[in-house]
Amino acid sequence: DDPYAELQPALYLLGIAEAHRYTRGSDIRVALVDSNADTSHEDLKGRIRSIRNFSAADQQQENRHGTAVASIIGAIANNGKGIVGIAPEASLDLLVACWAADGRVGAVCNSFTLAKALDSVLDDPPDILNMSLTGPDDTLLRRLLLAIVDAGVVVVAAEPANVTNGAAFPADLQQVVSVSPIRPHKSSDGSGIGTIYAPGDQVMVAVPGNAYDFRSGSSLAAAHVSGVVALLLSVAPALGPADVQSILMDAQVSTLNGMTAVDACRVLWLADSTTACQPISARLTDSELYSDAERQP
Repeated sequence: DDPYAELQPALYLLGIAEAHRYTRGSDIRVALVDSNADTSHEDLKGRIRSIRNFSAADQQQENRHGTAVASIIGAIANNGKGIVGIAPEASLDLLVACWAADGRVGAVCNSFTLAKALDSVLDDPPDILNMSLTGPDDTLLRRLLLAIVDAGVVVVAAEPANVTNGAAFPADLQQVVSVSPIRPHKSSDGSGIGTIYAPGDQVMVAVPGNAYDFRSGSSLAAAHVSGVVALLLSVAPALGPADVQSILMDAQVSTLNGMTAVDACRVLWLADSTTACQPISARLTDSELYSDAERQP
């Protein structure tokens, strides 16, 4: 009964509405390394289990990005308000390592705050770590991320729009689930084998102040996939990061018009064949898939 669910094509494009018949991500913890979030928002109230702030006290807080990402993953379902999270019963832990910067759109982070946040992950590893951010490679951060994966955490990261600019970290790590917005399968922008595709264009999200708006970017695509992984691990908790990556790749569907997307129902079926979600091809025609992927506000 969430009024903006019809403005969330991902619920149908990725098979989320079908997948929710089997799981909504209960007993799964998702940690977000991001900016702050509006925890009093009507669609996030009570959904964020913990918040740890690693940014400096004099840094200006930014809560739009964190609110948007958290809402895609875990917005409350069936509360008669706003949108539906991909995994509305998963627990969210917010690790605030990013902040607002004058003259910059969105949030920024640095190696020091990110390192502190990632080090804290190792103290109490979650099931999934969402990193809707990108930047230059960093030796310490790389070591920390590899240790986090070794601890059994599935790391999901946003692939930058231009992967040839030398700032594709951490999505360029082989052990990390790299996510890019849905686009034509035969694209020439550098995305390729190993990339998972999910909605990232004109996505309805929660914004501070009990409001909602459309946002675009790889950050939002990564959040969708983190939610799908939460659904997967809730039915198959013993899967390791490499297993999850393999299932996500096998669960991607290339439609007749050349669009590629991960199918949450196929993800669940590959992990547990007793789940009988209908695949994308059975839910929508190819023209409907294209229309949803390109929907504008």
